[in-house]
Order: sequence, then structure tokens, then C-alpha cells
Amino acid sequence: NWTVTLRNDDLNLEIPEGFGVMLEVKSGEVSAHVPVIRGSVMSGDVSLEDVESLNLVVMSGDVDANVKLQKGKHKLHVSSGDVTLNFQEDSSVSYQGSVYSGDVYISYAEGDFNSENTSFEGKIGEGEAQLSLEVQSGDLNIEIEDEDSSIASTSKTSTKKSKSDKT
Repeated sequence: NWTVTLRNDDLNLEIPEGFGVMLEVKSGEVSAHVPVIRGSVMSGDVSLEDVESLNLVVMSGDVDANVKLQKGKHKLHVSSGDVTLNFQEDSSVSYQGSVYSGDVYISYAEGDFNSENTSFEGKIGEGEAQLSLEVQSGDLNIEIEDEDSSIASTSKTSTKKSKSDKT
């Protein structure tokens, strides 16, 4: 176990391949390129690359993550901030969750999406990984990267759910 305490400074760590990170951030931006990330961020934006296992709570800050979640349960809860999840094209994940104050944007070529009130659920591929998503205040964007590593066009399938859609 490593424990690092910083005050008003940046930290750059190189993590050996196959290892992950446990975060407890009070204030500051997080940028990580690791397969496993767990923990909490009280205040600060989070940028993640190549995440295979996710269990993260963010109180205040935007989250932008490129993910290929492996089998098992995963969680991302954000109290205040926008969330963008970019899934790799061959991902296999079922997701469910809620956005209480904000919009949900789903953009991908294949998959299922259902929403009712503030809750939504969907599946990409076979749905082998299970992801719980919760956003209290902010928008949620779910996208799939195409084979050229760019985000799939929203013209293929785009679903938007907003508070004004509820009757």
C-alpha cells in the first residue's frame, strides 16, 4: 500500500501494468490511465482512460472516462457534475441508474435503452459487466467508440431524456 498526501500541488504517478488506484481526494483534478480505480473525489474533475473496473463516488466535478468494463459489478455516483462515459466498441455491459436533475444522452449503433421518470437502463453487447450509475445534478452522456477510436456518430442512435419530457 502506498499513501501519498499532497497539499496544493500536482502528483504524477506511474503505476505498474495490472495495478489500480484507490483514491481519496478532497480537492483537485484527477487524471488516471489505469485498469482499476476505486475511491472518492470530494471536489475536482476526473479524467480516466482504459478503465476495466470502476467504483467511484464524486461529490462535485465532471467525469470523463474511457472504459471497457470487465465482468462483475461497477459503480459510478456523481452528486454534482456532468458525466461522459465512452465505451470501447466491443464492450459488454448492462447499465442502470438515475439522473435526478439533468439530461441523459445515449449515442451508439446497437443496444437497448429504456427510461422512465428519472431512471434508465440499457445494454451494450451481451451485458456481461453490470454498471450502476447515479447523477444527482448534471448530464449523463453514454457513447461507444467506433473502430477508428472516434466516438460513434449521434446520427446512428440518439436518445435524450430530460425533465421536460416527463408528463
